[in-house]
Amino acid sequence: MLSQAYYHIASKVKQEYPDAIFYAVSRWKFRYIKAEEWNSTYIWLKELAPSVEVLNDYKDSKKTKSDWNLYKLRYLEEVNNASAKEAMLKISREAASKPVFLFCHCGPKEGKQCHRFLLLDLINNAAQEEGIDIEIQ
Repeated sequence: MLSQAYYHIASKVKQEYPDAIFYAVSRWKFRYIKAEEWNSTYIWLKELAPSVEVLNDYKDSKKTKSDWNLYKLRYLEEVNNASAKEAMLKISREAASKPVFLFCHCGPKEGKQCHRFLLLDLINNAAQEEGIDIEIQ
């Protein structure tokens, strides 16, 4: 199973899915997660996060009601590389046998306008190309 969540509900998700793998796909680590939990509970995959430039441009554009499609296009270009694709395949292999969650800073108010939802699709596509069956929730 592959799903997504945001950092503020991480402890709740951790209680519900104690055997899950938790990937932080944010540009910065979340300050409320204890240092000892990084790399033991939360694995930071910064290469799957939007760059500072793309992220800041999108945050600024939200003030002017800019189009989500520009952010999406730029993010998809950034993760179109061998390192990101290998990380996506690793996640899909793990999600085939156990729960895996993608975490970032965006909360529920952003809805589906967050790169986590784009990543779910990208990872699912990578899995399908490799013949890996995963459930997306």
